Formats: sequence, structure tokens, C-alpha cells
Amino acid sequence: MNTKSALRTELRTRRLALASGPEGELRSRLMQERLLASPLWRDCRRVAAYMAVKGEAGTSLLLDEARRTGRALFLPRCRRQGEEGWPGGMDFLLCEAGTPLMPSRFGIPEPPPDAPALSPAELAAPDTLLIVPALAFD
Repeated sequence: MNTKSALRTELRTRRLALASGPEGELRSRLMQERLLASPLWRDCRRVAAYMAVKGEAGTSLLLDEARRTGRALFLPRCRRQGEEGWPGGMDFLLCEAGTPLMPSRFGIPEPPPDAPALSPAELAAPDTLLIVPALAFD
């Protein structure tokens, strides 16, 4: 295993340990509540977020609050083989209440491919809040 792969494996293990159990649930809830109380949340009209998996910080409070307060909620969808931008391409698609989510090839729930997409201009707009998971940063 190369150094980068070993580091990613170690960091995933640590992240999962931090996210597990009641303490992990508390950390996740507090992170979300802090964002919900911030000017970033107050000033946004659109939220582009993710569905948390494998120890990522939870997003359920954010997703619920976006819907409850009428903000447009967008979730990522990985492009499929044969689609422009494959492999590695991703779009943020509108996820309205009741939208059926379908598992991606990675098992992550995604909006259907025919849902409206967040445009690059909307993604870059100051009233769009982009929430992404991170394994590590420096």
C-alpha cells in the first residue's frame, strides 16, 4: 500500500472512531447547530450538501432545516458511465421533499438524474452554501 493510501485508511479509521457512539452523535449535532446559527446559514437561499456516510459529519439536521425553511436543497449525483464528464463528474441536483433518492454505485443516496441541476453560476453565488465532507486538510 502506498503512503497516500495508508494515510487515507488511517484517517478514515480515526474519523469513524470520532463519529461513533453517543459522543460522535453529539459532535455531529453540535457542528450542525453551529452552522444553523451562523450568518452563512442565515444568508443562504440554496444549500448544496451531501448525504453523510461512513463516519462523515452528519447532515440530517441541515437537510431538514433547509426544507423546513424553504431553501432550495441540492444533493450530489455522480455521473454514470457514458455520461459526459464520466468518470469523476458530479452534479448537484434539486432534492425537494418527497424526492425518491436512489443509491449510487457507491451506495450513497442520490436524486434522480432528471432533477434540475444547480448551475455553475448558482453554485458560485454568495447566497449558495456549499457543504462538503473532508477527510483531512492542512
